[in-house]
Amino acid sequence: MRLLWIPHTRWFAGVAHRAAYLINYLKRRHEVHVITWSEPKSAAPWDFVNPVVHLQALIPWKDADDGITLHHLPRWCLHRLPQLWARNQRILNEAVRRIVGDYGIEAIIFGPSAYLIGFPPTGTGASLFFDYVDYAQNEILAKYIARADAITCVSRRLQRQVRALKRESIYVPNGADVEKLRGADGSRIRDEYSINDRLVVSLIGLTCSSDLYFVESLRRVGSRVPNAAFLFVGKGPMYAPLRRALRSIRDRCIWTGWIPQERVYEFFAASDIGLYPGGDNPDFRSACPIKLLEYAAARKPSVSSPVEEVDALGLRSVIQVDATAAAFFDGIMEAASLTPVDDMERIPSWQKIADRLDTVLREGSCEEWT
Repeated sequence: MRLLWIPHTRWFAGVAHRAAYLINYLKRRHEVHVITWSEPKSAAPWDFVNPVVHLQALIPWKDADDGITLHHLPRWCLHRLPQLWARNQRILNEAVRRIVGDYGIEAIIFGPSAYLIGFPPTGTGASLFFDYVDYAQNEILAKYIARADAITCVSRRLQRQVRALKRESIYVPNGADVEKLRGADGSRIRDEYSINDRLVVSLIGLTCSSDLYFVESLRRVGSRVPNAAFLFVGKGPMYAPLRRALRSIRDRCIWTGWIPQERVYEFFAASDIGLYPGGDNPDFRSACPIKLLEYAAARKPSVSSPVEEVDALGLRSVIQVDATAAAFFDGIMEAASLTPVDDMERIPSWQKIADRLDTVLREGSCEEWT
């Protein structure tokens, strides 16, 4: 099949997210095209006032990238202004219709990225599949699913939300590169960062609640556990706020910055405890966090704010606690004494997930998840 994917986040070479993992498998069987776009590097004022950023975002281009074709969508970065969002919507409509016509696209997979670039157009002749990966309020969700011929959901909770709007959906959770994680060696990382004799508590990917409630948990762990070290892997919007918040225990913190995907698995192997300090809200509760699956595949215990999908998948290595500093501290201390748990049979591989999505694309449905 000839596929056009409009992911929930823009495409970065070497950056892993759900669409990238799935496309890595689907491109072996299908011709895959991906729409991407540009954004300011950060929310800092100097990035938004830089005219070069806005000019680059408005330039369309096409490029080959490791077996797929990327189509850069020109867009106005100030998308929160209604007039510019409407312009972005028109640009997306024109681009999708052109790509469908030029390449004979048979199916369009789109994620919840309308707030950035608009909704995909209907009536192109290609089937529309909505890949529901991040929570949206019902008013917005209704607009997504009204366009979709079929809907896939990353979690059971999102499925229930879709069902409440009188639509059926197909469960297609996230996965992990189980074999790579199981075979990863963390010794080089422990040597490189001089943490061989430390209790390594890691936050890989820097996904966390914006109120940073868990920072106090880490301070308390540092006071209680003399050899504790806190490993922060990656960059992103929370990098600078986290560094500022943890300044008082900076001697215990290790900041790697951006790490190539092929090396990230070594950091899971080098960890003793993983963190997923989300908030107590629908966004985090409805998720299927890839990082929790990856910690589990690496046989590392992790501490997480409430995530319903952890229970749905039966992950025993994840300790769920309330999204408070006190509860996270208790969770980390419990994880430090936890006997390693093998969740191997409970963790979906990306190969299995891609095969399931492939069936949905070809047949419009799929058998119940087992």
